Amino acid sequence: PSHLPERAVAYVPATQARGRSFALDTEAAEKLRTRPLWLRPRPVRIDVTTATPDGRPTQIIYRGELHEVASAIGPERIETGWWRGPHRRRDYYRVETTGGELWWVFCDLRRGGWFAA
Repeated sequence: PSHLPERAVAYVPATQARGRSFALDTEAAEKLRTRPLWLRPRPVRIDVTTATPDGRPTQIIYRGELHEVASAIGPERIETGWWRGPHRRRDYYRVETTGGELWWVFCDLRRGGWFAA
């Protein structure tokens, strides 16, 4: 169990899943509906424009291509506990671009910078 998305899920081969419980509480079920089905192996750095310094994304630049943001939902703040090693503090946003693309992006509040998850 972890709040960090990249550590919150483990893949288990179906042959080893027998006897495991997969019941979800209401909060876990809601997160499944609002989070992506897959994540990149490592978050990818992106450039983001915001209307205010700590605001929602209005534009994303990825690999030199501009993506205008139609809507952004968030932030959802996710932090790690001090006992897990280096402290991580991120604000996640669910973003839809004017082209219909769906992004899950976060701002690293500790080190700075924006990333696509």
